[in-house]
Amino acid sequence: MSSVVPDSFLNLSSSLISLSLQNCNLRGKFPETIFHLPNLEELDLGQNTNLTGSTPKSNWSSPLNSLQLSSTKISIDLHFLTSNLKSLRVLFLRECNFPGSHLEFSGNLTQLRQLDLAGNSFRGQIPWWSLLNLERLFSLDLSNNMFVGELPEIHSNSTKTSSSLHDSSKKQLVGSVPRGLNKLSL
Repeated sequence: MSSVVPDSFLNLSSSLISLSLQNCNLRGKFPETIFHLPNLEELDLGQNTNLTGSTPKSNWSSPLNSLQLSSTKISIDLHFLTSNLKSLRVLFLRECNFPGSHLEFSGNLTQLRQLDLAGNSFRGQIPWWSLLNLERLFSLDLSNNMFVGELPEIHSNSTKTSSSLHDSSKKQLVGSVPRGLNKLSL
């Protein structure tokens, strides 16, 4: 395993655009300063199951459009993250470390195309009012959570070329299949 030495990231250039350290067996606390790099557009730390730390509460890299933290132990404030990272197109947070058990999601991510929140043991109602406002979203995975409630009516956006909806909750959703679902290309 490779330990994260915080000082090793101090010399990263402020012009860095993309950083991918996926599946590198990193462990230890990841430095929050990386999230503040002014030109960072893509950050992938996924599949580093012993990587800890937390996402910042302010001064995120504003051009960040792809964030992948799946299968890490980085503590994530999802409501804050989704309220402030308006350029995100890809957000993969499968099997992550979320405080609390309810999905708190802001619909401010108007550019979001792919969202993976599978395997986080979220409980309760899915915040459809936020998710259905994501007009560019074409891939949504909420599987392996413990959601309950009814599926909403889905109105297909004709500008979408393909869409994907994954099983949301181990079959705990109730109600009929929404009429708009047949308009999506699955």
